[in-house]
This record gives sequence, C-alpha cells and structure tokens, in this order.
Amino acid sequence: PNESGSGDTVFDFTSTINKIEASVPTIFNNANKLSFSGWYIVDATTPGQYLFQILDGTAGRLSINMFSNQLRFNINYPSGGGYCYIQNIQNIISVNKPFHFAGVFDGTFTDSNATIQNQGRLKLYLNGQERTVVFNPGGSGNIADSIGAIDSSSIFRMGGQAGSFNSFVGQSSNIQIWNTNL
Repeated sequence: PNESGSGDTVFDFTSTINKIEASVPTIFNNANKLSFSGWYIVDATTPGQYLFQILDGTAGRLSINMFSNQLRFNINYPSGGGYCYIQNIQNIISVNKPFHFAGVFDGTFTDSNATIQNQGRLKLYLNGQERTVVFNPGGSGNIADSIGAIDSSSIFRMGGQAGSFNSFVGQSSNIQIWNTNL
C-alpha cells in the first residue's frame, strides 16, 4: 500500500501480495445491521477481485467483490446467507476512473414476501444512486438476518483473499464500515 496526496491516504493494490489485514472489532459479532462505503479505481474488470471481506476461518461473513461482470455484496456466504449484485458492471464503471460504492444491510427488516424482505435487507449504491440488484438468497430463500459469529481469529482483509487468490488490482480510499444501517 502506498500513501499519496496531501494528507489523503490511497491504497494502491498492484500485485497479489498487496493486502491489508486487521482483526475484526467485536461489534460486528452477529451484526444484523451494517453499512459500507468507499472509493475505488479498478485497473481491469477481471472477475473474482475482492475489494474487502470479513472472514471467520474460511467462512466469508461479509465481502464485496467483482465476479462474472457483477459487483457483489455477500452476507454470511457461503454459509447460506446469500448475496445481491449489480449486473453488467462493464457498462456502468470504467477502468481507471473512480467510482463510489456503498451498501446497506438490515437483517432486522422482515416481510412475509421473500422478495420484499430481501430488497429491504440489502441495498447497493453506485456513485450515490441506489441500483437495481439481483438477489441470490441462501438456502432458506431469504438473505441472512446477521453476518454470523465473529471471534478473535476473524480477519478483516482488504485487497484480496488469502495468498494470491482473487486479488484486487486498483486503488481504494476512504473505506468505511459502520455497525448500523445508514
């Protein structure tokens, strides 16, 4: 990671070894509400790039990634939690141009109609505009109601997965995660 600019920090991910890892604050343990926000510049829309994730062992409790021309927001997945995504990102974001990406998770939102419930639980925003998303709910047919258990071995990782797998190639700045839905 590199610092640049006048007091601003920009993380520049240029290879498979450029990752940032930190412990996960306990406030995210079984969190049923959270929001994230950040600025990104992608060098390529290569599938499988992880922008950031919270891992508990091998279970992805929360992750934001690009996969198969989709920008995904995953909750407690693959543990049955589900995800939503913006389709056809190649037509929405441009390589080497900044974009703002944000998401809101509210696991407390309930409705007897699964479609309405999923729409109320996960929302994605690109450059300040709420986007139409496609839902892939977990085994229950609903997006999970929490991100699952987080313990002292859980990891917050920015820039890819373990080793050289699914590395993010680009820049990110002003990454923020809150334990509430904004």
